[in-house]
Amino acid sequence: MKALVTGAGGTLGPVLVEILRAGGWDVVPWCRTVVSPEDPAACQSFLDRCRPDVCFHLAVGPVDWTGLLADYAARRAIPFVHTSSVSVYGGHQTGPFSIHDVPEPQDDYGRYKKAGEDRIADVYPGAVLVRIGWQIGLVPGANHMVDHLTRTQAEQGRITASRNWFQACSFLDDTARTLVALAEGNLAGLVHLDANPGISFYELVAGLKQYLKTDWILDPSDEPALDNRLLDDRISIASVVRW
Repeated sequence: MKALVTGAGGTLGPVLVEILRAGGWDVVPWCRTVVSPEDPAACQSFLDRCRPDVCFHLAVGPVDWTGLLADYAARRAIPFVHTSSVSVYGGHQTGPFSIHDVPEPQDDYGRYKKAGEDRIADVYPGAVLVRIGWQIGLVPGANHMVDHLTRTQAEQGRITASRNWFQACSFLDDTARTLVALAEGNLAGLVHLDANPGISFYELVAGLKQYLKTDWILDPSDEPALDNRLLDDRISIASVVRW
């Protein structure tokens, strides 16, 4: 089986590629320096040569590129898994959110992610649109929660974390494994992927400090008071509580 992966050089992409290859998949990362997402003809030519059996679309890029990829997958009736974000919900909205809660994005990133969802839904109703939360890696060096916390500790000498913020989140490897399962399964349409069983951001950071054996200095706070969790009882993913 051949898997095309966009965003293979990002935060989640490298983990997904590793898990796919360990499972015996032939993985083709999309290299945008070779095939520009801004060039529809080059994109179509590449897809025709590659002929993947499944497409994982993780990359940030033009919405037209997203639509082109979804259209290709629809015409070939192959699985298409796209990662969206909890950011489609605005800060004024009260979670936890089910797939039936209508997003009202307030920033450019949230509006961009919602536009990608809408384009795919129009082109390929059989695609899987996966909203994910803040990703957790085990070591700094990429755009994930542990990297952010490590930099905050280095820059500020401590980490302030709210006891009233319930953040959608999951470990990178668990997210990647779930994306593969979704590609191999029967679900279609919108999916919420969240491994937070209901702990606060303060509890989460304290647990990560213990799990990763860091020297973070942690201060509790009461703000922000938000619940960004993503609910979907159809999805099975390991809890973020590993400690």
